[in-house]
Amino acid sequence: MSDAPSRKQEQFIVRFPDGMRDQIKAAAEENGRSMNAEIVFRLQRTFDTIYLDNSAPGDEVDVDGDLFEVVDTPDKVDRAVERMTRDFKESLRRSMLQMISDDDDK
Repeated sequence: MSDAPSRKQEQFIVRFPDGMRDQIKAAAEENGRSMNAEIVFRLQRTFDTIYLDNSAPGDEVDVDGDLFEVVDTPDKVDRAVERMTRDFKESLRRSMLQMISDDDDK
């Protein structure tokens, strides 16, 4: 067996909360990526975001304060809009799937 490039990359075992593996699988299929590529993509997005107050993604953020990413060039504006659009789409999708799931439970 040859050493493929992916075999030489660092590996890390992660325990997911219930249901998250299915969410990752669905998102990966929707985006045409492997589950690993989907996880790496989403992690990289969190590192690419600048938080002015040093909060972490997922922390509660004061939306009325100055805690947003620094967007001071047209390119950063485009990236911010793309990221917000993706995040909104994914959030809306999860909410709608949850509503469908809740309706099925009744």
